[in-house]
Formats: sequence, C-alpha cells, structure tokens
Amino acid sequence: MKRSALPQESSDAKRVKEDQGCGGSPTLAFVKNLARLAGNLVHENHGLGRIKMSSGKNIEKKAAADLVTEVDLAVEKQVTEAILAKFPEHNILGEESSSNKTALTSAPTWIIDPIDGTTNFVHGLPFCAISIGFFIDFVGKIGVVYNPILDEMYSAERGKGAHLETNTGKITRVLDRRKDSWIKLADALVGSGFLCGELGKLRSPELLSNEKRQWLENLKENIFTNHATVLPLCRDIRRSGSAACDMCAIASGSIDAYWEFGVREWDIAAGVVICEEAGVVVTDLDGATPLAKAMGDRKAMACCNAALSKELGSHLKYDGFLPLVHE
Repeated sequence: MKRSALPQESSDAKRVKEDQGCGGSPTLAFVKNLARLAGNLVHENHGLGRIKMSSGKNIEKKAAADLVTEVDLAVEKQVTEAILAKFPEHNILGEESSSNKTALTSAPTWIIDPIDGTTNFVHGLPFCAISIGFFIDFVGKIGVVYNPILDEMYSAERGKGAHLETNTGKITRVLDRRKDSWIKLADALVGSGFLCGELGKLRSPELLSNEKRQWLENLKENIFTNHATVLPLCRDIRRSGSAACDMCAIASGSIDAYWEFGVREWDIAAGVVICEEAGVVVTDLDGATPLAKAMGDRKAMACCNAALSKELGSHLKYDGFLPLVHE
C-alpha cells in the first residue's frame, strides 16, 4: 500500500481559508474544517504503520510502548502552519513539538494532538482522532475532536453547547448529559487507561536507574489496583486507547465516567471543552477538586454527574506518583 501525499487544494482546504475568523479569535467552522482536512491524511494512512514496522522504515520509537509516525508529525505541521498563517501571535502547545517543560499560559493558545491514539492508528484500530483546543486565559473557548475513521466530528464552543456530526456533517446531534443525574457507579460503563508510555519502559530495565525502575513498578501496582477496585463496583470498564475519544464518549453517552493517570494537556484539552459544554463534570482524580487550570497535573476525571464523580473518586488512589519524571 502506498502512503498518500499531503492533500492538495481540496474543498476542505478552501473552507479552512474561508472560515478563518476575524481579529484574534477563530471561528468554530475554521477549527472543524482544519480538523477535517487533517483527517484526510490520517484516514488515508490508517493502519499502514503496521506494514511499515515490518520493514523497519518510517517509524520512530518515542518510547518503548509509544510509536510516533511520520503522519503524526505531518498532521501537526499541517495544522500548525494553517493556524499560524492566520494567527501568528498565538501560541502552539502540540504533542510532537512540545517538551516536558512546555506549559499552557494565559496567552491565546492552541493545544493540538495530531493523532490521539497513535498506537491504534498504527495497528489499524478505529479509535484515533485529531484533537484541537483553543484556550484564552486558561479557559477553553473551542474544542474539536475528529475521528476520521468513524467520521465522528465532536465540537463545542464555550456557551454554545456540544455537538456530534456524522455522515460528513449531514447528521448533527446535540450532546447533553445533564439528564443523567441518576447514574451511579453500579450503573456506569467506565473508561480508563494504563499509562503504557511510562510502564512500557519496564521492557528495558537495564536502561533505568534502580530508583526509576522501582518507581515504575510501584506505579504499575497502583494503576492495576485502581482497576481491580473499580471493576466489581461498576457495570464494566473499557479502554479505547485514546483519551480524546474517551472524553467524547462520555459527552455522547456511550460511557458514563472516565479517569486516567498520566494524560497530557493535548490528550484532554479539546475533550474538556466538549465535556463541559455537554454538562459533564471534569475534575481531578478525587472527583471533587477542579481540574488544574493549566491541565499539567497529568491526571483527569470526567463523569456524567457530580455524585458519580465523587463516588468514583473516593475509590482511586494515586498519591506519591507526581511529578511523572522522565529519563
């Protein structure tokens, strides 16, 4: 199978130019069209990484359990260039271009994950998405998560609600979980993750210090203990491999709660805006404390109602594992 080149001047590209917005703020249409344009590249190359891995070409190992593809880098470049062409003074906080020390500030900032669920993308699983959030003064103004494999466009604009578009935008559904205040943990389908980017380092213990190796072993025990605690208390647990897809699944009603330890800003930024506009409660892992305004604490919870959030949070343990240090 031949990898597709970057899209030429398609109808999506023309719409990006037409819907850029004015002044210092983008329109929701601009962001959605930007995500759809990037989605073309993701869709055309979905699953090809598995083939390329066998040849050892075109795949860079970012960590033992985290693959980043040339498409990942190309999508972020494509999105970033389109944004800066219109908004050159805005900041960019992207997965591939940011360092561990990069943080969200009060300045107008775009938070981009070019392919959330990179491993799914490489292996041909459908749960991967382009995630684009726009923040000013730590407040999410626009959030867009587009899964081009399933053609699901989740979007939200602050104060204007959240929506899901399918069939290339021909079908639109309003997302609202406020009616689901009755759901308790026993009724809830719960999403989560395993922080494989960190735990995968245990595959090469010889590269780790004794302190780091023990820290990872303790972290692994903590993550599995939390899952073992929650599993018999809820309806079931799901792991999609994409934080952005998980948060959108809560907003749409497919799952009822989600927690994860180790997420970065670009994993959740757009999802936070979408969830909040859909009436979802987004907090720290205790289920009560508001999410850190810079989203840099690497932990997040989202539940369809406040009581469920507190109930789930009361069962989770995570003390002693922050900050997540890198070697």
